[in-house]
Amino acid sequence: MNCLKIVCCLINMGNLPRYALSFESLVYTFLKSQLPKVIGVTVLLLSTARGFAAQSAAALVPGYDLTSKSTIILSQRNTQSRQIITLENASQVVQLARWGRGAALSTAFSPDSRQLAVASTIGLYIYTTDGLTETQFIPTESILTDVAYSSDGQTLATSSEDFKIRLWDVRSGQLVRTLKGHTNQVASVTFAPNGELLASGGYDNDIKLWDVRQGRLLRTLKGHTESIRDLAFSPNGRTLASASGDGTIKLWDTRSGRLLRTLKGHSEQVRGIAYSPDGRTLVSASNDGTVKIWDTQTYRALRTLEGHRGPVFDVVFLPDGRTIATASGDTTIKLWDAQTGQLIRSLEEHSAPVWCISFSPDGRLLASTSQDDTIKLWDVQTGRSIRSREDHVWIVTNVTFSPNARILAATVWDTTINLWDVQTGQLLYILEGHNGLALSAAFSVDNRTLASASLDGTVKLWNTQTGKLLRTLEGHKGIVYEAAFSPDGRILASASNDKTIRLWDAQTGELLRSLEGHTAPVRNVSFSPDGRMLASASQDKTINLWNTQTGQLIRQIEIQTQVICRATFSPDSKMLGLACSDGVIRLWDVQRDRLLRTLRGHTDAVNRVVFSPDGRMLASASSDFTVKLWNIQTGEYLKSLEGHTGVVYSVGFSPDGRLLASASADGTVILWGVP
Repeated sequence: MNCLKIVCCLINMGNLPRYALSFESLVYTFLKSQLPKVIGVTVLLLSTARGFAAQSAAALVPGYDLTSKSTIILSQRNTQSRQIITLENASQVVQLARWGRGAALSTAFSPDSRQLAVASTIGLYIYTTDGLTETQFIPTESILTDVAYSSDGQTLATSSEDFKIRLWDVRSGQLVRTLKGHTNQVASVTFAPNGELLASGGYDNDIKLWDVRQGRLLRTLKGHTESIRDLAFSPNGRTLASASGDGTIKLWDTRSGRLLRTLKGHSEQVRGIAYSPDGRTLVSASNDGTVKIWDTQTYRALRTLEGHRGPVFDVVFLPDGRTIATASGDTTIKLWDAQTGQLIRSLEEHSAPVWCISFSPDGRLLASTSQDDTIKLWDVQTGRSIRSREDHVWIVTNVTFSPNARILAATVWDTTINLWDVQTGQLLYILEGHNGLALSAAFSVDNRTLASASLDGTVKLWNTQTGKLLRTLEGHKGIVYEAAFSPDGRILASASNDKTIRLWDAQTGELLRSLEGHTAPVRNVSFSPDGRMLASASQDKTINLWNTQTGQLIRQIEIQTQVICRATFSPDSKMLGLACSDGVIRLWDVQRDRLLRTLRGHTDAVNRVVFSPDGRMLASASSDFTVKLWNIQTGEYLKSLEGHTGVVYSVGFSPDGRLLASASADGTVILWGVP
């Protein structure tokens, strides 16, 4: 059962997937989602996910070799002995390590119930069901949206956002065949009971039927007016049911491709669909918060199950046909009596929306994936969670090194900040205390304090040695997007949705002054290394330069209409690097107040730029899923670092220039360097 069905329910922004959203859209997604209207904002804002669990922070070295069980990432070669990244060796920069397993988007049990396949944003995982122990990982270059086992358990099919379906040999993990034909991302894939036929559907609104053995496209089924969210074969394989964003379910004859019937009754998009084991009933789950049970002979709705307080994303039948399970945005899984429609039990151990569920063929286990970064296995008989993995992080929004290059801070798609030991890859602390998404983090110059900015409108200061909260800075009247320490560590600046920048005494937390001048939310702030200026970038398409001593506005830089930028000072304070929403990087001469040059090469918005410590290079993070390295002097594009499968939100050099870190919507952090 696929998890890409979440997208349009979470955001009212068309068919943009979560991992392809700009940072602004990401925040918009959180604030404007339909979920808070029905389950309360706190359900989403108080996610208690643990992020990257230390024991499973997998290190992916070049070649994606995961055979080593060690979580020590960089200790094989001390970071101090690594080469500094320079103009001369930029072409040699490669991926050194990867932290995180990516978001879990779909699950499928093997026919013998011994294995659980998990489709994630970075590849395909195989776990044992007796302990959720990883036995295999197959990395992919594209986000996987769904996974399904063949009836004999020998083949796995995956669908992905690169418009392709792939067939894998379960035993060897080798790619058997790639099926091409869709013209947009594929959201759902499922085998017919005999294993000879495969159905796929996606955002091109088409359903395709494939001959599995020959890899041949048999026919394309057209009729839906919006994307296909889920597919299910009848137990005899003669009928295929499709659930669509157009709010309907369609039944198709698999031999002729003829449309048999269109079922209407849901008032919003249909997210999930499943046949009963005897084929007499069909159950559907919808964004309207209801589940409907249909008679497959009369095509009538027999009953409607109501009880969820949010959209219902997934639905499955227990193998004995007596129980129906549903997964919802209200964070619960509910078990229903298939005959009477009565609620049997509500499973309430997830702390965020539950996207996908699946029953084991022996009927003993239920698997669930959630936005709380977990995969859980439930005992169907008792309704208790018996096993859990807490390391499939959804999104990493920001990453930054401590000044001594020993700690890496990452803000993830919950309310926490993770602190990592760069040398060993071990998780040091999970900082908990925000009541909203932590959007960014910054270290003080002495490495002892970390400031975090949050959706909850506060800035929090943390002791990096103990992980303890020192104080909370309150005063902004909206989201705080970013915080930055002055070079001498005495002042902390914060940028907010309330259109202001606030300057705080970093030691006492006292508000020193509020800088007003922008006419729209302020997205970022950056101190000049010499400490004399503060740059603020706003959604009003301007960058303001402020005198840090007086708080006076020095000048305002206006960028062309409809372009939003983020500003970063060069090490010598003479230049600003502007990461812009039109995909162009602009280098601005601060002293002469003029544009020096533009750097073009990204195919989507540039979310962040950072100068190398020597000021000769620039690294950029983009919504085109890449990190690029540039020669500042010539504007020459040096190398594109490709490894993320989602939007790259943040990038940062270690202060010694030996490492580069990037954070992505694929739920991982990648460390880059010269091997």
